[in-house]
Amino acid sequence: MSFLSHHGALGLFLAMFLESSAFPIPSEAILPFGGYLVSRHSLPFLHALLAAAAGGLAGASCLYALGRWAGRPLLLRYARLLRLSPGQVERAQGWFERRGAWAVAAGRMVPGLRTWISVPPGAARMSYPRYLAYSALGIVAWDAALIGAGALLGARWSRLAALVERLGVPVAGSVALAGLILWWGWRRLGRGHA
Repeated sequence: MSFLSHHGALGLFLAMFLESSAFPIPSEAILPFGGYLVSRHSLPFLHALLAAAAGGLAGASCLYALGRWAGRPLLLRYARLLRLSPGQVERAQGWFERRGAWAVAAGRMVPGLRTWISVPPGAARMSYPRYLAYSALGIVAWDAALIGAGALLGARWSRLAALVERLGVPVAGSVALAGLILWWGWRRLGRGHA
């Protein structure tokens, strides 16, 4: 926290780069503290959001490159650590190839999954611009929500970090589902008026 206090936007960029590169630094603590810095007027909200998102995208790009370079053998090699059979990896990869873009966006809002969701798109050879666009959707949504909430809570930002850590997966899943429902409804309304 003292590193973030001292380095501001650069510190936020570096911390989120490391978090997205699979270093065990929880965004659930980094981002609300960034919001606390916003509440103290040490850092403008937009600067905090841009720094966090840029760091997250840079780190996510490193893991995408790893997935692209190492590919399917990497997934199969470490599948047993996740208690997956080779058949399950094959089915998951097939699903990912069909619906992977939205999985990337939604996965960015799920603690524990948000970092590792970068490897399958690389292994599946998803186009990098498409990967980056959907990653940005999820990263900006996650970062804005946690920085904004941290700014609202001010000195009580650590309560948010603990809550997100405890409830992150169900809450993030609900947010992702709500987002998908809104997108589906928007698409249906758009087709109805066309």
